[in-house]
Amino acid sequence: MSESSQQQNLVFIKELEVILDSCVLELTPVDEVWPNLFIGNVAVAQNRKTLCKLGITHVLNAAHSKQGSIGDQSFYGNT
Repeated sequence: MSESSQQQNLVFIKELEVILDSCVLELTPVDEVWPNLFIGNVAVAQNRKTLCKLGITHVLNAAHSKQGSIGDQSFYGNT
């Protein structure tokens, strides 16, 4: 790779860094990532009132461990 090509690639990397650094996202405990598909934290998963308010009917624990997981039918019920 020539020196000018390396310098050009470096410019692209710097531009990409500026773009990525300028991204400002609001951090929320739950986000709707697709219609009726939510990703949230454990606090949301353990809050039946919030789940009901959002219309969430199923919870999938994608954590590395079961720590903090209530996750059984007796907690979530049939509604």
